Amino acid sequence: MLRVLDSDSSSKIFLIVDPDSAKVLATQSGIKFSAMTPLGGQVCGIDTLVSDNLTPQTWLLIDASQCAAGSSSIELDASTQANVQMDTAPDSPPTGTTVLTSLWQNDLIALRATRFWSGELA
Repeated sequence: MLRVLDSDSSSKIFLIVDPDSAKVLATQSGIKFSAMTPLGGQVCGIDTLVSDNLTPQTWLLIDASQCAAGSSSIELDASTQANVQMDTAPDSPPTGTTVLTSLWQNDLIALRATRFWSGELA
């Protein structure tokens, strides 16, 4: 992966791995893996991050100096007239058995925090 990455002396390279791969790397012996833990660390001097969003045995090698990102400020909104699903693991998309709670009928208030983020390869 390092051979095909277009990098130079100003590059900031990160390796992102899935949790199972991180555990395997953390238990490898040798100086290349001595700074690696199941929660991240370094592999061959490259900062390594662990992500639950990667499929098993998937690794990403990125150069952060070639990425640009930005975000807006957090916007807060309140509502007393929405129907919400009061569940820690909501259906997505909702089904016919999804239980919705009316904020207005139960004299409740809901807060929503919105933040927009975007990124681009330089």
